[in-house]
Amino acid sequence: MSRFRNIAALLLALLAQLLVSGTAQAQWLHGETKHFVIYSSGSAKELGKFGAQLERFDTLLRLKFDIKTDDNPNKLIVYFLGSQDAVSSLYGGKTRNVAGFYSPQKEGSYAVANRSKAEDMFDLGGMTVLLHEYAHHFMFRNFSYAYPAWYVEGFAEYFSTVTFKEDGNWTMGKPAYHRAYGLIEGQHLPIDKLLFDDISGLTPEQTEVYYGRSWLLVHMLSSMPEYKGKATAYFTAIATGKTEREAAAEAFGDLKQFDKALDSYMSTKLTYWSSKNPLTADTAMTITPMDDIAGKLVMIRLNRLQGKVDVKSRDSLKALAQANPGRADLWYELALVERELVSSGGKDEKAKGELLAEAAVDKALAADPNHVRANVLKADVLFRRLADAGNAKASDWSKARSYLITANAHAVDDPTVLLAWYDSFIMQRKEPSKVAHDALERAFLLEPEVTEVRVELALDLARLGAFDQAIHLVEFLAHDPHQGDQGRKLLATLIAMRDAKAMDKSLVPTK
Repeated sequence: MSRFRNIAALLLALLAQLLVSGTAQAQWLHGETKHFVIYSSGSAKELGKFGAQLERFDTLLRLKFDIKTDDNPNKLIVYFLGSQDAVSSLYGGKTRNVAGFYSPQKEGSYAVANRSKAEDMFDLGGMTVLLHEYAHHFMFRNFSYAYPAWYVEGFAEYFSTVTFKEDGNWTMGKPAYHRAYGLIEGQHLPIDKLLFDDISGLTPEQTEVYYGRSWLLVHMLSSMPEYKGKATAYFTAIATGKTEREAAAEAFGDLKQFDKALDSYMSTKLTYWSSKNPLTADTAMTITPMDDIAGKLVMIRLNRLQGKVDVKSRDSLKALAQANPGRADLWYELALVERELVSSGGKDEKAKGELLAEAAVDKALAADPNHVRANVLKADVLFRRLADAGNAKASDWSKARSYLITANAHAVDDPTVLLAWYDSFIMQRKEPSKVAHDALERAFLLEPEVTEVRVELALDLARLGAFDQAIHLVEFLAHDPHQGDQGRKLLATLIAMRDAKAMDKSLVPTK
């Protein structure tokens, strides 16, 4: 019998080797700078340039908007794939020719870009795409104001054309030539539609025009002396309670004339800013070659995050983990894949998936008892089981929370740990403690760009009666270019709750 076990183990190891070598055509590198964790299968020299470019960009944005606080340990994760086709394939869906994207996530916000260079001035290079996506991340993480959709996209387009030289000199506000085709050949987008219409449901052609027109408007407001302060006046008017149309009329004047001015601006020679002094940025970077297994995990993780898992990929990952039982990272990823596979299934299917996920996470903890995310996942499995049981003892909940205590001891500022602590009280149907509420607030400070965290904090504040704070948080989502409809629905709910509470107080009889 032992002979057969040895043969089976050998075959399993060979299969795992084939799984790694058959797909990994280049060694993946892990790079880390002050604000970024970067994965790339390109050269170390190329990765170093990408990291320096991103750090200079971050420094320039902080100087531009006078953001002095720089103590968030929660770094953006960046994945550089080999080509635009690779990014499009990963992104999936009906959208084609996706050159990059940004995804705020509770387990770590990330951006995906490609390493291709622009063929000419009208082509969209991988770095330009990444600067666009990072501009979104920078805005969502550092600004609390709820900017409208046109400004969110126009802002990202405006800053995506920033360039840097090796000596630190820079330019800002150069034309977005990659939007020229949509602006010149696309169907005209009137100013009122640009400023006020919902952009969900736009065709790819209409989206191209929208992005270009948004960039043009932000560029005009940022560059022409006669429009200096107009954008600030517009946003201030909205903040004081005026509608977007009222604010636009007050700040920009007659919209038909404003529209004509924007059309004329497109045909003028655009100005841009260039540095008088080189920019000083901390571009130090550590680059570590990843072994074949860790490199393969990069794409496994990305596919899971994009919801692209199936039984075949799960079985391949399982074989890899069984052939490398001491790799906690493999078992942890397998546990997440087991969950993802049944995420849209029925109750029985999900229950089976939970058992498989727990079996895998137990192996991860056996390999590394201090694995932070594995401890969080184990706690969550137990929380769900206790919540389903409905009659669990307080001691059972405390025992489950002990995994979070272990995780927190090794990662004080990991948002997933802090959120799991708060969520455990909600799942227990117990009033969250002050510590739990503080943990949720800290998680939001660490990743304010993540919708689920923002919504959870808003609902917690509403529960405590702090409706104005809750509404302010959700106003940010109501203007989101991609999920504004959901934000507006939640905003309406919170306003109704606030008004109902105020009505209840007004009906209380006085002595």
